[in-house]
Amino acid sequence: MISPAAFEWVMNEGDRLNLSPTQRWVLAVLLSKYNRTWHRTWQGRASLETRTGLDKSTISRATQALSKAGVLIVEPWVRENGGGRLNNRYLFPTYDLKSQQLERLKGQPMVAVHKGESDGWYNMAIVPKSHWAVYPEDIIW
Repeated sequence: MISPAAFEWVMNEGDRLNLSPTQRWVLAVLLSKYNRTWHRTWQGRASLETRTGLDKSTISRATQALSKAGVLIVEPWVRENGGGRLNNRYLFPTYDLKSQQLERLKGQPMVAVHKGESDGWYNMAIVPKSHWAVYPEDIIW
């Protein structure tokens, strides 16, 4: 559920940037799962389609427009050693000042390690409700 403060932020940013109703809806649904410890949200495409009632191409156009407007950063995640893509993470730099990518990672995917596939995962930050871990120095805490 989105907090009243987050909903107000969506409406204010929507007014300030002249966002469409679809863009505001996608932004609100993404923000509804915001994790304050990790300063990002993650939802799979199927979950976004179900929760918004919109199709994949409409969601894609909305997230691209939100990125271009500067209210959303789409952060791709990949498995270590070329093991494939994971769900994108979404950051909200004008909502939370810590919701940023590190400068050295901009334009690069975040590398995640499956807890059962690497001996070094125990020194890493465990992603909540998942089997994934990332290097703690790659996240702004």
